[in-house]
Amino acid sequence: MSLITHLNRKHGVRPVVIGISALELARLLRHSATWLSAKRDLRLTFMRPFYRRRRAIIGQVCQVLSNHLAGAGTAAIIGLEWPWRHWTVVNGVTATRLALLDSSGDPYLTLRRRPRNSERQRRLLRPGEVFLPQTL
Repeated sequence: MSLITHLNRKHGVRPVVIGISALELARLLRHSATWLSAKRDLRLTFMRPFYRRRRAIIGQVCQVLSNHLAGAGTAAIIGLEWPWRHWTVVNGVTATRLALLDSSGDPYLTLRRRPRNSERQRRLLRPGEVFLPQTL
């Protein structure tokens, strides 16, 4: 059974085209952890280092992402604000940008406060929606 089907059956979630909330993503990760434990003998854990914090300095977020991604069996899932609510996966961090594995095809997220090119506005990273999963 797919994760989204499980979520819909158990919690009556709105259609996926609208997106999922951070709470729903946490539920999916917990369900995935149960499946991985039973079927693959893997332990999936995750933490949300900026949970319930409305703001965080981007340097802090990048340092936490970089430290986490340096470990084995890690990933980083982050929520973005613009141009639409969107989840993406971070697979690398530099001083100026985050490398992404993103369904929109964007290879990176620029960390500049004000972009020079007004046509391409920066998507705002949401620190409260930083998930750091790891398999053991």
